[in-house]
Amino acid sequence: MGPNEDSDDMDAYEVNLAFNGPGTYRMRLHAHGRDTNPDGVQEDSKPIAEHYLLQVWPAP
Repeated sequence: MGPNEDSDDMDAYEVNLAFNGPGTYRMRLHAHGRDTNPDGVQEDSKPIAEHYLLQVWPAP
């Protein structure tokens, strides 16, 4: 999710996570590879080190 590297289109960030409408939801974020480049600098020639999984579901 997010804008293309060649675009500054902020509309790409507008995602409706409340897919069932108003109410209470649970959310889980999983991050992998955060310790690969602790200084936040990554060479362009290397593959992306960080990967994220965002899960959202309605709460009972």
